[in-house]
Amino acid sequence: MYGGNIGLYMGSDSDVALHMDRRALLTEREREILRGDASDVQNLAAYQSKIRTRVKRRLDRLEADVELLAEVEPEIAQELHRRICNGHDGRLSTLEKEIQRLHDRLDEAGLDAPEPDETENHDDPLACPDCGEPFDSFEELREHMDNNPDPDHGQD
Repeated sequence: MYGGNIGLYMGSDSDVALHMDRRALLTEREREILRGDASDVQNLAAYQSKIRTRVKRRLDRLEADVELLAEVEPEIAQELHRRICNGHDGRLSTLEKEIQRLHDRLDEAGLDAPEPDETENHDDPLACPDCGEPFDSFEELREHMDNNPDPDHGQD
C-alpha cells in the first residue's frame, strides 16, 4: 500500500493518480475544517490554525516547484499561471498600483518619471526598478525592495 512517500508507492499508475487526485493544497478534510463544517472537531479554531500553518509550508514548496517548472517545463508553468491567475495576476496588479502611486508622488513633487529607456535592466522583470540589481525570484526582489524603501538607494 502507500507508505507515506509517493516514490516508495508500488501501486499501479492509476492507483497513484487516484491518490494524488485527493488534493491540490488542501485535503477534503482540511477544506471541511476550514469551512467550519467539521462538527467532530473539539477546538475548531486551533485546528484551523494548524491547517493554515501546513498550507503555508505547502505554498513554500509550491513556489519552488513553480520556479523549477519555469526552467524545465515552461509550457506547464504558463498553464499553471493562466489557471491560477485567470487573467488577474495579483502581483502585476499590485506592482501597477505601486507604480501609479509613485507616479502620483512624482507629479505632486513636480518631477517627471523616468522614461523606460532611462531605467537600467528594464527588460529584466526580476530586477529592482530603482537600482537595477537582478534577482532570481520574486521573493528575493520583494525582500530587497522591503529592505531598501528609498527609491534613490541605487543612485550615486
